[in-house]
Amino acid sequence: MKTAPTNVLSDDERKLLATWSRGRSTPARLVLRAKIVLAAAEGKLIQAIMDYIQQHNRSPKPFMWRAKADKILAKVQRIRKVLDKMLKTLDIL
Repeated sequence: MKTAPTNVLSDDERKLLATWSRGRSTPARLVLRAKIVLAAAEGKLIQAIMDYIQQHNRSPKPFMWRAKADKILAKVQRIRKVLDKMLKTLDIL
């Protein structure tokens, strides 16, 4: 079985990630990501990491859209214009 590539973390980075992974007021996504990075840094097997993620995704909740569709589409159109401009600048389009 493959193992995750080890990440070299400084002591400060490891302490910060550990703090985030235990934080009660830390956003859930950040907690999960911190735990994943710490697990990868410890060289755990990829399967063990996947098992951990699956265990914590047993009761997913649907994403609740809070913005109206017209506002979302307006943002998509604005970013599309920016991306097109960037691509033309880079001479990709």
